[in-house]
Amino acid sequence: MSEIPAFDIKASADAGFDQAREAQLAAALVRCAAGDRAALQMIYASEAAKMIGVARRILFRSDLAEEAVHDAFVRIWRSAASFDPHRGSARGWLYAVVRNRALSIHRNEHRYDASDESA
Repeated sequence: MSEIPAFDIKASADAGFDQAREAQLAAALVRCAAGDRAALQMIYASEAAKMIGVARRILFRSDLAEEAVHDAFVRIWRSAASFDPHRGSARGWLYAVVRNRALSIHRNEHRYDASDESA
């Protein structure tokens, strides 16, 4: 006789929460594209702390991580219209913006380090 797999209530609830959160983020990005500053504030309140964590893991410095997230939110505000929900999730789009900005800062920091050593 085969065993019936256990139903994970927490995982099921988390999946529903994630879908609702994703829908909120996608709607907020659409509103950002229309110039709604409150939508950007909602995204910031919801995601900024986690974004700083992502940037800190790339940059290893809190000050640069905060700079990356600040720059990312400026970019999110200006580029929200380029978000396409058919190409990926809103959360994925947001974190790609942060990751790309953190990587740019990381490259620039290493560029300066290399020029300092040769001087």
